[in-house]
Amino acid sequence: MDNSSKSFSDEEKKQLQDQFENHGLEGVADIIRRKIESLQNVTLDIAVTGNSGTGKSSLINALMGRKKHEKGAAKAGVTETTMTRKCYEHPTLPTVHLWDLPGVGTSNFPADEYLEKMKFEQYDFFIIVTGNRFRTEDANLSKAIDEMGKKFYFVRCKIDNDMRSVELEGGNVEEELEKIRKYCEKSLKDAGINSCLFFLLSSFELHKYDFTKFKQAILNGLPSIKRDVFLLSLSNITADAIQPKLKILKGQVWQYAMQSGLVGAVPVPGLSFACDIAMFITALTYFRNTLGLDDESLKRLSRVSGREFAALKAEVKNPIINDLSFNNVSAALASTSFASLLVADEISDFIPIIGSIIGASMSCYAAYKVLNHFLDEFAMYAENVMKVAFEKP
Repeated sequence: MDNSSKSFSDEEKKQLQDQFENHGLEGVADIIRRKIESLQNVTLDIAVTGNSGTGKSSLINALMGRKKHEKGAAKAGVTETTMTRKCYEHPTLPTVHLWDLPGVGTSNFPADEYLEKMKFEQYDFFIIVTGNRFRTEDANLSKAIDEMGKKFYFVRCKIDNDMRSVELEGGNVEEELEKIRKYCEKSLKDAGINSCLFFLLSSFELHKYDFTKFKQAILNGLPSIKRDVFLLSLSNITADAIQPKLKILKGQVWQYAMQSGLVGAVPVPGLSFACDIAMFITALTYFRNTLGLDDESLKRLSRVSGREFAALKAEVKNPIINDLSFNNVSAALASTSFASLLVADEISDFIPIIGSIIGASMSCYAAYKVLNHFLDEFAMYAENVMKVAFEKP
């Protein structure tokens, strides 16, 4: 329950304690509802800018797990396709927005008007996509962003194309990568910019090259709550992508558990406690989609990995994932398989205040146990899917 503790400020925890001691569960209902709403409505606005042909749109699609011809994908091309700033909503996290911005210094957007027209104050951080050569406009743009107190990261995309050419010519890929890095670092240093903010990426092989360092740099620059949102928004591209998401989702289970005891509790045949079925449906749908187990996510992964959709789908063993209807979820909760989860045992892992609130209601406690059970199961399926998707033939 460490994550739940960090989610509340000291003032909020004191309010929870006072309300619970004086008014019981009803007293904490409003505080819990407001906190849940605030956590679920956290926005993340990511600006991606650069000159035409540098791969901005392809990078946006890669971060969203989309191909360029899919609905909702950014238009990718070798010409300047971005004439106005364009917002793309994340396919599973609607509060995450990736903004495709025109290249600075183009005829349509001269540098002296760029910051105002592109509404730079709105974004949480900037990704500046460069080509083979580092441009003066890029340096000036980064300095302007820095003066605003915003974070920015330089990315050179299409590195896979460069390395493919090196391989065809019989060259050494690692030596060429090191040569490119040194050139980029020198260019940034000459412009007075921190060289460790430059990353070599491939939008079509996002898990390769500098993506891990790129991801970590972004995480280091975000406040904790937005850091979680960014991690959850990333497409599953390796098996080790699941555990960080699982850790974040584990920290959110208590939100739904407390909801179960505060609102919408109804008797369910076969259960010894009342619960909020609508809450369970909402939570399980969120867990499923965030871990990439819904059909649309599996289809996107199939296209990226080249593995058959049916092979990926076969790893999702629990049929409830495909049918999160009221009747199906009610039947699953009433099944005897959960009997061992709902015995009255010690709640030693719960922190003070939040733990006492959950422990005060059988509905809250049961919901916490059952949701954790489902979440662990979903995460296991997600890891198995990733192993199948990227295992060597």
